[in-house]
Amino acid sequence: MKNTIIFLAVSVCLASFMPFLAPCASAQGISARYAKIDGNHVTVEIKISAPAPKTILFTQSLPPGTTILKSAPPYSKYDKMTGTATWLLKEIRPGKRKIHFITDKPVSPGSISGVMRFRDPEKGKVMRITIAP
Repeated sequence: MKNTIIFLAVSVCLASFMPFLAPCASAQGISARYAKIDGNHVTVEIKISAPAPKTILFTQSLPPGTTILKSAPPYSKYDKMTGTATWLLKEIRPGKRKIHFITDKPVSPGSISGVMRFRDPEKGKVMRITIAP
């Protein structure tokens, strides 16, 4: 009985924080979420478990005309007209990885989304994860 009460108290406590957490999208040992969207600063957090894919292709959609001033790691390709940026992440290892970028103007959570593509290392199937704030 005592354990049940403690469990319920912890569950209620954790649930009260849930609205503040960004939703997480996942597939085959990889999950991703927007860890930060604050004005013109955006951070995507990727969690990777073993076995890790060899590469991950991450495509970020921003409002058309938005300029990325800085990104870490650097993006591979960016089309300002469509607001589409692409990162080719290589040498993937299990653990956490972040993509952080700064735009020339603030972006709202409703104006951005991302897609990750990678090949499942065990089955060879191409996987797709859509990330939305």
